[in-house]
Amino acid sequence: MCPPLRTPPAWLIETNPSVKIVRNDGVVLEFGSRYSFCINHPFLLERGREMAEEMVAHYGNNPDIAGWHLDNEHGDEPDCHCPICRNKFQEWCRNRYGSIATLNREWGMIFWGLEFNSFEQIPTPMISKSYHSPSHLLAWKRFRSDSTIEAVAMQVKAVRKYSTQYLERRMQGLTRSDQTATSPDTECCLSLHSPALMTRSLRNSSASSNAEELSSGIRYRESKTWKQKSIRTESIRN
Repeated sequence: MCPPLRTPPAWLIETNPSVKIVRNDGVVLEFGSRYSFCINHPFLLERGREMAEEMVAHYGNNPDIAGWHLDNEHGDEPDCHCPICRNKFQEWCRNRYGSIATLNREWGMIFWGLEFNSFEQIPTPMISKSYHSPSHLLAWKRFRSDSTIEAVAMQVKAVRKYSTQYLERRMQGLTRSDQTATSPDTECCLSLHSPALMTRSLRNSSASSNAEELSSGIRYRESKTWKQKSIRTESIRN
């Protein structure tokens, strides 16, 4: 059974429209499609926690429930650039670099005179005239990964409050999130990719012949009976 997180109903969004994702071009995503809500928004996280706890408290002892699948395809939503994400990214940078001088040096912001004077000046990498610093973009991706991991951890804690049943999650994209960070908390991490897309992205790589294997992200081992079924993961490493 799956406690949802990023598929809130229209009536809930109506009470707090600020939960909608702001894309890197400033467009606010409208209700009507899945995964169009900010995973850093306290309103979404709190309602998601409440939903998970209510579901598990009610169904956790049902013998027909084999286990729990957390939301779905974590990391598949577009990056959000709302004020909440901007403020949280600035705080993430403060914690990682300690001083704005260190950040400027490690990001190479002296180029074109782009140094910051404070962490409050740091933007999310929304569309600009040209490219943002590669180190800025890397830091942003790390921040987004940490944001996803925090959302997963919230749901894990909510489920484990009432249940010790089998627990799994599905992360979307090998490069979207650190898929090993929550491994100790769940029995299985599924990873969904398109072999065709992966093949195209790797066509200049000697690993392209292994794209289908790489895209699966995991190998499965199953026991003989469903109730004892155990899906374990092995990292596919080069």
